[in-house]
Amino acid sequence: MRKRMLSKCTITQMEQEYLPSSVENIIIGAGIAGITTARLLQDVGEEVVVLEATDRLGGRIFTSNDGFEWGAEFIHGDDAATWKYIRQFGLQTEEDGIDTHPYIFEDNEVKVDNGDYPSCDEMIARIFQRIQTTQQITATAVNKVLEAICFEVDYPAERCEILRRAIQSEHGARLGHLSLRGMMEPSSFGRRNYRLTEGYGALVDKMGEGVSIHTETPIERIAWKQGGATVFDKNENSIRAKRVISTIPIGEMHRPTGGRMFSPALPPEYRKAFSELGAGRVWKIIVELRKQLCPPDMSLLRTSLTTQVWWPVTGKNGASGMSALVGPRGIKDFGKSSKRKARRVALQDLSWMFGEHVAHEVEAISIIPWARDPYCHTGYSFERNRGKGSREILQKPIQDTIYFAGEATVTGTVAGAIESAERVVAQILNATRKPLTAHLTSPLPSSPDTSSVPA
Repeated sequence: MRKRMLSKCTITQMEQEYLPSSVENIIIGAGIAGITTARLLQDVGEEVVVLEATDRLGGRIFTSNDGFEWGAEFIHGDDAATWKYIRQFGLQTEEDGIDTHPYIFEDNEVKVDNGDYPSCDEMIARIFQRIQTTQQITATAVNKVLEAICFEVDYPAERCEILRRAIQSEHGARLGHLSLRGMMEPSSFGRRNYRLTEGYGALVDKMGEGVSIHTETPIERIAWKQGGATVFDKNENSIRAKRVISTIPIGEMHRPTGGRMFSPALPPEYRKAFSELGAGRVWKIIVELRKQLCPPDMSLLRTSLTTQVWWPVTGKNGASGMSALVGPRGIKDFGKSSKRKARRVALQDLSWMFGEHVAHEVEAISIIPWARDPYCHTGYSFERNRGKGSREILQKPIQDTIYFAGEATVTGTVAGAIESAERVVAQILNATRKPLTAHLTSPLPSSPDTSSVPA
């Protein structure tokens, strides 16, 4: 089995320019939220510079040179905001049936998820139904409702554990921390899933064309006051702006360096909002194969093993692979030996499920530890069990000077990040009395108050 280092994304790198001394808008982060915000602002004549800490664009969108998605993978639903840009750039998509034929590994056997007991998907649907019936969407944690429903149907212990790990890995959260409302969030765009044929990196390439983006420019400090801000990078280079739009991930904002980045400190309600949103602890594993291991109709495989959820993937030129999403329970099992143990465990779990011959079919195993990424520290955000209203607070600009975009301000997924970019641009245009563009014909989000608030 050959080993492979993490390769650069297929995203086109822009030629670096000198940083200007001042600009109208500075955007922190060149993920999909940052570059969408930049592109839309440029379209209406606003000056924009995007500052990105890493050497690539895309953030948690990361398409490898082999065509495998190391980060975001799916377009979730027919109503996702992503579609308008996919159509604008003429990108090709294909429907993905990840939820259509789920399997489970139970009693040491890979089998279809049905039989004498409700499937995992049916159990998740019961949780949603319970939420809607009782209206207990905020204060109650998911584990309480899950335990009650499993008890009602006399669900076997192993299936209960499979279900727990499936929810944990999807949200990157321990179930005692995840709110019921938070569990419902990713389903808001519709049930069907799609993929970009060329990979998500193709969308980032298109969105980033013509945008002034400076990579390898990590931010040290943002000194701000009403009407303007000065942003300092790690080398104490500085650039002034009327506004700063931060797309810094929630995991980075939880760290001391993130909390101290703003000078003066953000208002207390914003600091509280960031603390009440969880940073999803997930790792992704891609196993490249000589031939596919799983049954031809298998779309998803849930297990009670360390590698909690698997699904088949395809890279460039039809290359076969299996992808796993590992949540906090599995990450804890990896321990401090991290990637080396993760590779060993991934191979061990696949061999346990599909047979000892698996080792001979493996070309490479790539480990993407998003929870330990130095500029991210998270997969997607999630709403903690008492975090209602946190996202809505982050949707409000501070004195028309500090704005927040990114999936943490709306909900998880790429579509949420894009929606947040559109909301910020609409707010800026509203403040500057400029007309909305074609992409921003809808009114501002229906949060309690999206107007600028004092510090």
